[in-house]
Amino acid sequence: MKKYLFFLLFLPFVFSCENQGKRFNHEGGEVNFPINTPLSTKIPCFAFDLNTQMVLSQVYEGLVEIDPTTYQIKPLLAEKIDYSPDFTSFTFTLRKNIRYHSEKGDKQMSHLRLKPEDVIKTLEYDCQQIQGKSSYAYQNVLHEIQGAEAFNQKKADTIAGLSIEDNEITIDLERPDPSFLQKIASLSVSILPTEWLENPVGMPPGTGPFYLKEVSNRQIVLEKNQHYHKKSNQGYKLPYLHKINFWIYKNEKQKVKDFLAGKLDIISQLSIDQMSQIFKEKKANFNSIPPKLIYKNVPLLKTTLLLFNVEKPIFQAAKNRRYFNYAIDRTVFNREILKDPDNDSKVYGLIPRLGNLFNTYEYQSLIHESLNYKPSKIDTSLFENYRNDTLVLNVLNDPRRIKTGKIIQQQLKNHLGISLKVIPLSAKDFFKSIEKRDADLYLVSLSGDFLSPLSLMSHFYSGSIPDSTNVPSNVNFMRYKNWYFDQFYEKASRQIKTSDQMHNLLLAEKELLKNPPFIVLYYNYDNYIYNAKVKNFSTNRLNLISFREIYR
Repeated sequence: MKKYLFFLLFLPFVFSCENQGKRFNHEGGEVNFPINTPLSTKIPCFAFDLNTQMVLSQVYEGLVEIDPTTYQIKPLLAEKIDYSPDFTSFTFTLRKNIRYHSEKGDKQMSHLRLKPEDVIKTLEYDCQQIQGKSSYAYQNVLHEIQGAEAFNQKKADTIAGLSIEDNEITIDLERPDPSFLQKIASLSVSILPTEWLENPVGMPPGTGPFYLKEVSNRQIVLEKNQHYHKKSNQGYKLPYLHKINFWIYKNEKQKVKDFLAGKLDIISQLSIDQMSQIFKEKKANFNSIPPKLIYKNVPLLKTTLLLFNVEKPIFQAAKNRRYFNYAIDRTVFNREILKDPDNDSKVYGLIPRLGNLFNTYEYQSLIHESLNYKPSKIDTSLFENYRNDTLVLNVLNDPRRIKTGKIIQQQLKNHLGISLKVIPLSAKDFFKSIEKRDADLYLVSLSGDFLSPLSLMSHFYSGSIPDSTNVPSNVNFMRYKNWYFDQFYEKASRQIKTSDQMHNLLLAEKELLKNPPFIVLYYNYDNYIYNAKVKNFSTNRLNLISFREIYR
C-alpha cells in the first residue's frame, strides 16, 4: 500500500516535469517587431503572404522544418524521416507527448496531444475545398499526393496516398519528387488537432513555441507556450522570450520614428533614405564598442514584378507582353526605388542571382531571351486599338509600391502610348482582387519557400491551377499556361542530381522569357537594424525568422 501511495504522489511530478529542460539565465522579456499588414488568415493552410507566414510560423509547426542557417531539412513534429530511393514514398515517425496550445492560452485545448490521426485529418482538411476555395497548401504541394485530387473534387472519401501504422504516417506521391520534404516544410502544411478539424471554430490550436494572445488593428501579441517540446542544443527549455509584440504599421515614417525612440527592437524593409536617417541620428550607437545597434543586409530569393492578367485581350499574345517588357527601363527602379544604381542586371529573368548559391545555374545563357529595355524593338501599331483604353494596375497601399506604379505609368505612356491607372489597395482588398483577376496588371513580390529556383517557378506551373474557374488560383495567380515551360519544370522536379535539375530549370526559364507572364522589375534584399541587446537574431535568404531561441 505504501508503494502504491508513493507512486500516486510521484506521478503528478512526472507529468509536471514533462519536456522540462534547464532554465536559461536570460529567460524572459519581450521583443517588439514591426509588420506592414494584419493577418490575412489564422488558418495555416491558407497563409501565403509573408507577414502572416512570419507570425503564424511562431504558433504552428509541421512534420519538418528548414534550418534557417544551413537550409537543410530537419525533423520537427516528426522525430524520424524515411523515404524510398525513387522519392515517391515518405514515412514520418511522430514525436510523443507533444501538447497543443490554443488562442489566448485556452485551457480547454491544453490537454490535447499530437497523434498520428491529426496528420491524416490535417492533410485531408488542407486538400478539401472550403467555401469554394482550395488552400495554398493543396495547390502548392499536397496535390502531389496519390488520391488528393480525387478527394479535392469529392470523388473519394479518403486520400489514397495516406496511411498510418502505429506512430508512423506514410505519404505516397503520384510521381517522384526529391523536393517534397522542402515543400512540406512550409507553414501552410502545419499540423492541427483532430478535435479542432472536426469543429473548426475560432483559431486552431498549435504546437509552436508561442500562442496567440491578442489581435487588434494595431498589434498582434504572442506569448510563450509553457509546454513547448523542443530544447536548445545546450538542453535549455525553449522559447526564451515570454512575449512577442508584432506592431502593424501603415505609416513608414512612424515606424522609423518609433524605432529611433526605442519602441521597436528590430526594424526591417527599410529604404535607403530611411537607413540614412537612422544612421545619421544613431551614428554613435553603430560606432560604439561593442555596438548598440547592428545592421544587416540580406539578398533574398525574392523578385518584384508585374503580373499580366493573361485573360485580358491585350495580354493574350506573347508578342504584346514582350513589348511591354521592352518599354520598362529598370535602371529607374534601381535609382529611384532601391537607390542602388549598381544593381543592374543583364537579363532580368525570374531567378535572382544570389552570389554563388546557384553556381550551376547558367544565367548568362539567358541573354538571348533577355527582356531588357529595348524601346526601339516595339511595334507600337499593335496597340492602336487600345489608345482610348485605360489599363488598371493594382498595388498595395504602400509609398514605395505607389511610387513604383507611377514610374511604370509614365514609361508605358512614353513608349506604348497606353494610359495606366494605379490603384492602391489594402492587403485584404489586394488579395481579393487577385482572386477575382479584375485588374489588368498586379505589382507583386514572389518569394521562395525553399532555396531553389523551383520554388519561384511554381507560381507559373499550370499543374497547380484549379480545374474550376470559380476556385481561386492561389499559387499560379493569373492561371498562366505554357506547355513547354511545364515540360521542363516537371522534368526538373523529378531530378535528383542538382546539376541536372538546374539545367532543366534554365530551359524552363527560357520558355518563360519567350512567353512572359510578367515584367521583372528588380530583385529584393532586406535591410535590418536591431538593438544589440536582442541576441540570437538571424536572417537568411528565405526571410525565415524564428523567435524560438531569441533572447535579450
